[in-house]
Amino acid sequence: MSNDKSNASGLESRLKQLADEDVTESGAAILHSLWIEHKYWLKLVLSATSPIFASHSDHGPLHSMAIINNIEKLLGEKRISLLGATDIWMILECAFRHDIGMHVSNEDIEEYIKSPQFSIDVDDISKNGDSDLVEAAKALLYQMPFGLAIDISERASHLRTFNEKLNLVCQTKFRKEHAERSKTAARVKCIVPTNI
Repeated sequence: MSNDKSNASGLESRLKQLADEDVTESGAAILHSLWIEHKYWLKLVLSATSPIFASHSDHGPLHSMAIINNIEKLLGEKRISLLGATDIWMILECAFRHDIGMHVSNEDIEEYIKSPQFSIDVDDISKNGDSDLVEAAKALLYQMPFGLAIDISERASHLRTFNEKLNLVCQTKFRKEHAERSKTAARVKCIVPTNI
């Protein structure tokens, strides 16, 4: 796990400064240490954002760093210098955690497809939604990727189309749930101090 000093933002530098000044190793030192660990883990998770969201804007670590950069521009150096360790830690954590629910594993998708909710969602989408979603849902309801009538030379194209439609439906489901998934992932995967 690297300290990532070359990528340190103004907020991160201020948190480090507060930690270095924290000779009793109380709040600031603990929060800085947690941030270093969490940032490492969160960058890994955010880098693995599901390919089903390829058509969406970036939800990776660069997006999180851009948010931090924009917050720093809004605050300015003077206001950043007035922030305490807890405030800085919360800003950094929130910037990195807000889209962690966009991490959808193949297992998540497989579990969803096998669930009764998948059929219900596809049926609902086929009746309500924008035209691309309705088309995707209807294709999933009424087409088989390996239909007997499909010539072997057309199977690759058919599978590609089927996969695109499946991704669109999965995007809709997991995009709606990403805030709740972010909250759950944040609670499960990172230690959050309760005494600071």
